[in-house]
Amino acid sequence: MVFVCHWLCQCILSLVPGRDPGPDIIHYREALQQSLQAIDIETLAADAGYDSEASHEFARNTCHVRSLIPPLIGCPTNKPPTGYWRRQMKSRLHLTRYGQRWQVETVNSMLKRLLSVKIFSTTRKPPFPLIPSNTTW
Repeated sequence: MVFVCHWLCQCILSLVPGRDPGPDIIHYREALQQSLQAIDIETLAADAGYDSEASHEFARNTCHVRSLIPPLIGCPTNKPPTGYWRRQMKSRLHLTRYGQRWQVETVNSMLKRLLSVKIFSTTRKPPFPLIPSNTTW
């Protein structure tokens, strides 16, 4: 499950459910586009799972959103990351508001608690609807 939420009010702007464990980056574009339909986004802070030059290019050039993603994918090395935006993140991420991303982890914990029965079930039945009907946001 991939979601985008507002860091200040912790409102969920988009939610893209996934079926099996796998990389979240495959839902990155859909989640960002859904959230842009709900609100204008100036800056997006994403975790290292979304680290790729393509993610930065999509957010910045296509969606006109400033992307903050730590460049941690790949083998550890002393060389700077490849790609313009990944190099920028390596040298400048510590100067940004990326530290506010912890608030998203609060929302993530809340969702896991609310959806734990569906997410951690052992059956192969489809986990839809993902959001319990008695949940209020």
